Amino acid sequence: MPADILKNENVAVIKAEKSDYAKDAPYHPAHMFPEYMFGKEEIASSDNYVYDSVREAFVRLNLDSVNLSTKNWNPLKDIIKPGDFVVLKPNFVIDRHEKDGELFSIITHPSVIRAVCDYVMIALHGDGEILIADAPNANADFDNLIKQTHLQDLIDFYQEKTSVRISFVDLRQLVLNDYTDSSTRNIKDRDPKGYSIVDMTEHSELKGLANIERIYGADHDRREIREHHNAGKHEYCVANSILYADVIINIPKIKTHRKAGVTLSMKNLVGINGNKNFLPHFRIGTPEDGGDEYRELSSNQKKTLYTKRFLKDKLLTKNSHLADSVYAMFGKFYGIIKKCKLVESTDDVINTGNWSGNETIWRMIIDLNRILIYADETGQIKNCPQRKYLSVLDGIWAGENEGPLIPTKKEFGYIIAGFNPLLTDLVTVKMMGFDYRKIPLLAVASNEVGIGLCLSEKNGDSIKISSNLEELKDYKTIDMSSHKFRAAEGWKDVLN
Repeated sequence: MPADILKNENVAVIKAEKSDYAKDAPYHPAHMFPEYMFGKEEIASSDNYVYDSVREAFVRLNLDSVNLSTKNWNPLKDIIKPGDFVVLKPNFVIDRHEKDGELFSIITHPSVIRAVCDYVMIALHGDGEILIADAPNANADFDNLIKQTHLQDLIDFYQEKTSVRISFVDLRQLVLNDYTDSSTRNIKDRDPKGYSIVDMTEHSELKGLANIERIYGADHDRREIREHHNAGKHEYCVANSILYADVIINIPKIKTHRKAGVTLSMKNLVGINGNKNFLPHFRIGTPEDGGDEYRELSSNQKKTLYTKRFLKDKLLTKNSHLADSVYAMFGKFYGIIKKCKLVESTDDVINTGNWSGNETIWRMIIDLNRILIYADETGQIKNCPQRKYLSVLDGIWAGENEGPLIPTKKEFGYIIAGFNPLLTDLVTVKMMGFDYRKIPLLAVASNEVGIGLCLSEKNGDSIKISSNLEELKDYKTIDMSSHKFRAAEGWKDVLN
C-alpha cells in the first residue's frame, strides 16, 4: 500500500533564473548533471531554466539527499520503483488560445514534462511504463495539441534511448467540435484501458446539494449529467489508465479560473474523467431560482437568457441538423432585435457559473481528488491512499484574468512541487496574492474530515517550504502583493 502522501507537508518553491522555456524539442538540459542518464551529445547548447528549476525543486524537497551530487542520485525512488506504471498528468485543456494570446499561458509546457520524465526514467531503471495523459475540452483538437507541444519528439527520443515503454493518450470519450452542431459529436473509448464508473454517492461533496435537478455538465443535453448526478447518486467516468496507475505525477499550469477561482493541482484532476457530461459545472439559473449559473439578472435579462436555455433544452438535445438549424435561426433573430435595441443586452452578463458564487464546481473537484487518492483499480473508495502522488506546477509562464481558456500571459517564473495536492495549492495561491479562505475549493478542502485531503493544520501553518529565495521559506510571511495576479471578472470582487 502506498505511503500516506497526505502527511508529507514539504513544498518546494523555486524561482527560475529566467522566466522562459527551452525552445527546441526534446528539451535537453544545458548542464551535464552527475545523475543525467544520457550522454554529452544530449546536452542543449542554450539554457534550459525549467530543467534546472525542476531539479532544484527535487533537491529542496530533500529527496535521496545521501546520493545528491553523485551519479546515483535518484530523487523519486521513494515513490517510483522499477516496473511501475507511472502517469504524467499535464494540463492539456485546449490546443489554442481563442483570443490569439499565448498558448503556454493555458497549457503545461513540454519542457516541464521532459524534466520530470527524466527523473521518472532514473527511478524506473529501464523497467516500467510511462503514460502522458489528459482529457482536454470536448472541442480540443488533440492532434494539434501534440503538434503544438512537440510531444511526439519527446516520445521518439525516449523510445530510441530507453527500454521504458512511453506513450501519450487522449482520455476523452466525448469529442464535440461544435456544441451547437450535433453532427460533430464523436463518442468512443480513447483510453486503451477503458473506463470505470466510480460511484461517489456516500463520499461526494455534492451529496445533499439543493436543486440538484438543475445540474449542468459540458453539453446542452442535460439528460446524461442528470442520470449520473441526482438525489440518489453521484457518479464519474474515470479513465482506467488513472485507476491502474501506481504513481500519478500531476503537472498543472498555474492560472486563474472563471468558475473555480484558480486552477492548480486540485483543479487539474478534472482531466482524469473521460466523459465531460459526468462533470457538474453549475446549476442553471440565478440563486433566487435555485441556481448558481448567474449572479443576478434583471427581469428582462432573465426572460432572454431563460428563453435561450429553454430552446437549448428543446432543440440542441435532439442531435438533429434540423433542430440545430432552428436554434441558429433564433440566434440570428435575437441578434437583429438586440441591434435594434428591442431587448436588453445580455452581452456583459457573467454566465455559465463564471463567478465566485458557483457552489457546484468546487464540489466536483473535491470528488475527483478523492477518487484519485482513494479509489482502487476497480473504482471502489478505500480508507487510505491507493497510489503515490507528486505535484510539479508549471508557473514559468502563468495565466491571469480570464483563465482557464483565454488568460493573459503572466511571466511568473516559478516551479512549485510537493506531495500533497492541497498544500501545494495553498502555497501557490498565496504566491498569486490571493486569500485561500475566499476560494471555496481550498477553504472547504482545508477543513475536510474523514476521507479528506489535508491531514495538516487547517490554516496551513505547518507547511514546510524550501526555496531558493529566503523571503519565501515561511508560509505565514509570504507576501507577493506586488506581483498579485488579476482574477477573472466574476472573482474580482472577492480576490482583487
